Amino acid sequence: MTASWYVLIEEGHIDYEHAQWPYTPHWALRRTEHVEGNQDDAEAAGLQVAKTHIPESFYLRSGDRPHRSVFATQPGMWLIRLRSRQLEGHFRVTVGQLVHVEEELEAALPEWFPEYSHSTWSHLKFLLGGSFTQKTKA
Repeated sequence: MTASWYVLIEEGHIDYEHAQWPYTPHWALRRTEHVEGNQDDAEAAGLQVAKTHIPESFYLRSGDRPHRSVFATQPGMWLIRLRSRQLEGHFRVTVGQLVHVEEELEAALPEWFPEYSHSTWSHLKFLLGGSFTQKTKA
């Protein structure tokens, strides 16, 4: 495998559909962009993304430009803070080299196993456990 460089964008996200009160944001990988070239090319592309990207969840009016602070936290990694009127948000941009890919392999289900859709299993887990997420006690 030849060196493949990517720009990765992580954003804070709240899944309102499955969240329980209080809403707690979690980081999610929102976008990956392949960069043709070497590590220096990928870092230049990453810095450009850090200077221009606006998350979809950060609502702006047409013509608005938010205040932007770009912090270099490590080589090839930036933390970006955006502010506009009453809004404030942040996201991360990281440059990474793809070092391994493994394709998904689905094992066959046993003959006795009933055919249910993913949404049916999620609903059953919710009914039995009371939540879509499993919490552990400290």
